[in-house]
Amino acid sequence: MSSTKHKRRGVIMSITEEQLTRPKEQTYALPPAFLHQPEPVKEQPPGRGRKWFMITLVIVLLLIGGVAWVLVNLPSSSLAVPISNKETSTFRVGAHPQIVVQNDVGITQIAGSSSTNEVTITESKWNTVGMNNLDDIRVSSVKSVDGNTINVTVARLHGASDSNATGVNLDITVPHNTELSLISTRGSIKVTDVRGQMTLKSNTGDIQVTASVLNGSSILATQTGFLDFNGNIVATNANGTCTYQFLTILSPIRIALARNSAFDLDASNRYGVISSNIPGMTKRLGPTQFEAHASMGNPPRALVVVMSRIGPIQVNTMGS
Repeated sequence: MSSTKHKRRGVIMSITEEQLTRPKEQTYALPPAFLHQPEPVKEQPPGRGRKWFMITLVIVLLLIGGVAWVLVNLPSSSLAVPISNKETSTFRVGAHPQIVVQNDVGITQIAGSSSTNEVTITESKWNTVGMNNLDDIRVSSVKSVDGNTINVTVARLHGASDSNATGVNLDITVPHNTELSLISTRGSIKVTDVRGQMTLKSNTGDIQVTASVLNGSSILATQTGFLDFNGNIVATNANGTCTYQFLTILSPIRIALARNSAFDLDASNRYGVISSNIPGMTKRLGPTQFEAHASMGNPPRALVVVMSRIGPIQVNTMGS
C-alpha cells in the first residue's frame, strides 16, 4: 500500500492510500459549542401577547367591579359602619295612628307594641366605606296637627350622594292598630305584629310581614326583592270588600294565610310557577301568562291578587 507524505507545521504526516479513497469512514469530533446549541426561539403569532394582556385586564376590572358592587349594594351587611350615637324620638298619638315613611337607602322596621298611644322612632345612620359625611343625611319626624299621623322623611343635603354607600336604618314601634305607608328606594321593609291597612313598597329590597293582619285596601310591592307575608286578612270593612295585592317582578312571593281566612285568589305568573295547598285551586295557561284561581271560606270574601313575572308564587293556608 502506497503512502503520501505531507508536511504540516514541521511535522511529517503519513496518509495511506486507503485513507484517501475512503473518506466517509472517518469520524470528526465537533466542538462543544456546536453540540450544545440552544433551541431556536419560536416567534409568537402577531397579536397573541396583546390578546392575553386584554384578557388579564378584563379579569382585573371585573374583580374591581365586583368589590365595588359589594361596597355599594350591601348596606345592611357587616361592612356597614354605624354612627356612634343613635337618635330616638317619642310621640304621643291617638287611636289608630298612621305612620308615613320615605326612606331612600336603609332598612325600615315596624314593630307593634303594647302601648296604645305612643310611637318611638330610632334612627341609625351608617356607611359602608367609613369616609362619607353622615351629617349630610337628615331625618325629620313630624307629627300632624291632629296628632294622629307621623311623617318620617330621610333627606340629603344638596350635593350629597344617595348611593348605597350611606343610609339610615329606622326602627319604629307603634300601637298594634296602626295604618302604615312605607316607601323605600333601596332597602328592605319588615313589619311585625301590626293590624291595619298597609302600603309597603320597595324598588330593590325585601318585604317581610309577620304575625300581622291586613285591612282595607293594602298593597305589598317590590321589583327585585323577596316578598313574604305570614298572617291574616280582613274580608270586609266599612268601605266594602277588602283587596290585597302582592306584586313583584323577579323574586319569589310566599304567602301564608290563616286557615279561617275568607278570600278569592287570583294569581298570575308570566314565566314562574304557582303552587298552593288550597283545595280546589284551578290552573290554566292564559294568553300571556299562567293563572291560578281559588276560593277559601264563606262569603263575603276578600280579593287576594298575586302577580309576578319570573319569581315563583306560593300561597298556602296555615293553622287549624
